[in-house]
Amino acid sequence: MDYLEKLAIKLNCFRVRHILPKGASKFLMKWIKEHRHHPYPTNTEKEMMCKETGLSKKQVIILLYIYIYINILLLL
Repeated sequence: MDYLEKLAIKLNCFRVRHILPKGASKFLMKWIKEHRHHPYPTNTEKEMMCKETGLSKKQVIILLYIYIYINILLLL
């Protein structure tokens, strides 16, 4: 079970199912940690993330904003 699935269970956000390609969650979390001071990717970076993770651009955007929102909540 990866980070997103564990967090989803903890926050009871949605039914957990295997919807992400293997490694996509880790890749996105790594990107957010590396860009924690400004975690908003450019269009070029989003396209690169799509290629790296196998996700659509819409999925990448949604997951990034979920991760960012959760990280902000954890800091409060």
